[in-house]
Amino acid sequence: MLKRKPARRFPAEPLTLADVEVLRAACSRRAPTGIRNRALLAVLFRPGLRISEALALFPKDLDPAGRSLRVLRGEGNKARTAPLPADAADAGDRWLESRKRLRLTGRHPLVLDAQRPRSGEPPR
Repeated sequence: MLKRKPARRFPAEPLTLADVEVLRAACSRRAPTGIRNRALLAVLFRPGLRISEALALFPKDLDPAGRSLRVLRGEGNKARTAPLPADAADAGDRWLESRKRLRLTGRHPLVLDAQRPRSGEPPR
């Protein structure tokens, strides 16, 4: 029987601002999914949220006017407030407006992912 080598683990390499700008440029400025993805990138990169923290956000957690967001389930299950720079607040505000047109309520997570059903839908 062949023995497998243990998988090599490499340290995480944070994205540069240029990398993030390339990702943001690839997102549509008109389609709801593009607006959502731009907002997601903004809350991941600018305040430095983990993906699990970003996916756990609800609209009430985002305060574009106050330029902050509330992370209720952060590392160690501790709540914290993260700053939201102007460009990230603008992206979040655009997504909140787009959500209204899509009839997504505050009961829906801020960013719906493919694994999480909407309220009232059976799990996939």
